[in-house]
Amino acid sequence: EEPKSNATQRKEAYRSTLYKDSTYHVFLLLCFLVAFCFIQFFSLVPVYLEDGLDFSEAQIGKFLAISGLIIFVLEMPMIHIVIQEGMKALNVIKLGVFLLSLSYLSLALPLPVIVVLILFIGLFSFGEILALPFQTNFALARANPTIRGAYMGLYGVTWSVAQIVGPPAAFFIADELGFTALWVVNTVILLVAMIGFGFLQKK
Repeated sequence: EEPKSNATQRKEAYRSTLYKDSTYHVFLLLCFLVAFCFIQFFSLVPVYLEDGLDFSEAQIGKFLAISGLIIFVLEMPMIHIVIQEGMKALNVIKLGVFLLSLSYLSLALPLPVIVVLILFIGLFSFGEILALPFQTNFALARANPTIRGAYMGLYGVTWSVAQIVGPPAAFFIADELGFTALWVVNTVILLVAMIGFGFLQKK
């Protein structure tokens, strides 16, 4: 029997894994929900800081930079600890998404501004550290080695679609219902995603 060509192997891998991998399809949908809310950090949150809290552009830049600094300093040590503890990827993702949901909820709470900002930036940064890298790890681990690029390509497309759809939809909600309603919507979406990752884990 002649060895199968690489092209034939890829076609069979598409049919046998990627097209039939319902778990991965659900995973991508949940990642879309996370991405939909996550990218608002770069689009809606600055608008809220400027219009709702009267921040200047310089203040907004410094505030957003704090998150980048937290991630730069703590991401690798935290990932190392998680791996050393042997935590499963979906457990880590669930925790990260939960922290992201709490970060948006904090924006909707009637607390002093400084408390809200500290809660938001801390929860959001740690949520990102836990959720995003392990989403990528899960996608890589799930992929059939023959068509790993296709798996990761779909994961990238999921984020691209969220970047296109997310900001306009979020601006619409904020315009029609106000920023508080938007933060509550984000909280609910992220909690739904967290529950979904829990179901994936059981499956």
